Amino acid sequence: MKVFVINLKSSLDRKKYMEDMLEEHRFDFEFIEAVDGRKIEDAEALFGVKSCERRYARRILPGEIGCTLSHQICYKRIIKEDLQGALILEDDVRFIENIERIIYSLEDILNSNIPLVILLSGRYWYKGTKKKLEDGYTLKEVFDAFLTQAYLINNYGARLLLEDKPDFKADDWYEFKKRGLKIYAVNPHVVEENSGKLFLSTIAEENAMLKGYIGRKTFIYFRELVKRMYRLVGHFEKEGGHNRDNY
Repeated sequence: MKVFVINLKSSLDRKKYMEDMLEEHRFDFEFIEAVDGRKIEDAEALFGVKSCERRYARRILPGEIGCTLSHQICYKRIIKEDLQGALILEDDVRFIENIERIIYSLEDILNSNIPLVILLSGRYWYKGTKKKLEDGYTLKEVFDAFLTQAYLINNYGARLLLEDKPDFKADDWYEFKKRGLKIYAVNPHVVEENSGKLFLSTIAEENAMLKGYIGRKTFIYFRELVKRMYRLVGHFEKEGGHNRDNY
């Protein structure tokens, strides 16, 4: 399984951290130079800024633009190299346990002509169980999710999400579902954000400064209401604090 790791050229500490971890797990990995949205002179030439802001009814952040364009590079590579699929990682993650065995058990599922993504990190709301995996893990059918920290995507999924001029956030999984992408998630999650102080998300820093915009009230209210319902019945996987003994 080919692994693409998205990494800003200036983030040498993260690159070294990911190199050490991936070599320890003997993954076939390659670094993809991330697009720094703060340094794009004409964002509208590469990204549908105005269309994206209408979609989300708020200002789109430079970090979000860079994130989307970086993941688009990975999709291009999957298609160009005619890969069955790939594991895409951001450079601020850590593996929890059994990562190789879990990925190996999912390769057959990726071999499909249905556009497909399997999330390995948390922060998703799920409908039910798709399949039982090894060691008590299960594959859940996702209703909605956030984060692009770690996921498997097949060739058909990459083709579905690749656009010449995207106008969406990289982790708008709800939107991608509407386009025909099947989204599953490993439960409990096996990858999460590295919690060390060394790794602070650039987008998280920008989000802290964003005041937020109100828009599409009816849609947002309905979507959040359904997610709240899934959370109430225990169909929510949080992104951090993984404890295998809790499952």
